[in-house]
Amino acid sequence: MLKILISYKIQFILCMKKLIVLIFILVLVLPSCKDKPSGNTAIVKGELNHVRKNKLFLVELDIKRIRDVDSVVLKNGRFELEVPLEEASIFLLKDGEVHYLPLIIKPGDVIGISGDSFGDPASLTITGSNPSAMLKDYEERFQQNRSFVDSLVLLLRKAENQEALLKKRDETQPLYDSVAEDQARFAKSIVEKSPGSLAALFLLNQRFGQKNLFDSEKDLAYFKMIDSGLMANIPRNKHSIDHHIRMESLEKKRKADREAAIRLATGKKAPELSLPDTSGNPISLQSLRGKYTLLYFWAAMDVFSRKANADMKKFYKQHKNKDFEIYAISLDKTPSMWKHAIRMDTLKWVNVADIGGMKTPTSRLFNVPDLNYMILLDPEGKIRYKGFDIKAVQDIIGAK
Repeated sequence: MLKILISYKIQFILCMKKLIVLIFILVLVLPSCKDKPSGNTAIVKGELNHVRKNKLFLVELDIKRIRDVDSVVLKNGRFELEVPLEEASIFLLKDGEVHYLPLIIKPGDVIGISGDSFGDPASLTITGSNPSAMLKDYEERFQQNRSFVDSLVLLLRKAENQEALLKKRDETQPLYDSVAEDQARFAKSIVEKSPGSLAALFLLNQRFGQKNLFDSEKDLAYFKMIDSGLMANIPRNKHSIDHHIRMESLEKKRKADREAAIRLATGKKAPELSLPDTSGNPISLQSLRGKYTLLYFWAAMDVFSRKANADMKKFYKQHKNKDFEIYAISLDKTPSMWKHAIRMDTLKWVNVADIGGMKTPTSRLFNVPDLNYMILLDPEGKIRYKGFDIKAVQDIIGAK
């Protein structure tokens, strides 16, 4: 009996040891389960040697706003973020306000980021997301080109006087243009490789300095390419839908522009128009027939319009007694501001308004692209000039 009890005791101890070992293994294994996202989540993790303030922030570029998602403090250079999301979206991983890395994240992704410095895209490696890796390559090229531009700026700062500055600016402008074009070509090469990716959509809205990489007119083919790609790949995604609506709006504008080009062609009679003056009395454009009439679209709320008023007053003083009139159309949003500007700037020409901003019926009727736009009509009401150059108007008036 004693031998049996001892045998049971030994077996119990062996079983307990096995159980302890099993528990220990489970303790080691369970944390690694986070490597596989659960439900509608993704994981962004990595190891970085140099991060500003040792902290990273994740924000989402939502349709109408930038949304804070999460932040993490690095421990020995390591970090991990679990990202809840319903669909693929565009994110920025930031170290505050200095450096950022664009990421395309979708549910189920496990994105790894490693490198020497978060501020140096060339030192980074991204795994688990091909679109994010493509954007990393874009940021690397962007930093290279920006460094070159910075060297051009330093060169300009060394100019000894205004004349030398203008000369150096003329010399460096072609270099800047070539660098901006290089960045645009690189972005377009990525779009061509993956037009159905949100990475392509992100690049579509990027700039290099003050210059858009993609122009909705010259590069319309790329806008359409991305729209077709996203609609084929992720048609129900919020970013895909938003871009598709944008494309429909662009197409409507192009159609309106084509119709306006025919309606407002040089030599055609201007459309009939009657708008209220500051007292509310309607003044028709046709009442000015027999004179050269300059339609001048402006707004009191616009600082450039207020500066242009000073030049326009000098021009008006020179020509007002030569069968010439200005029919200034305010596109302000508040009547009080418009009337106040007329008094302050002492504007003596015909002042009328279509209150409501750039999308008023008058603005659409004359296809006004921006404030300070001008249309010159001859005494018969026919269009002689459209544009922003007051000198071109003066040449026509002076030659009559």
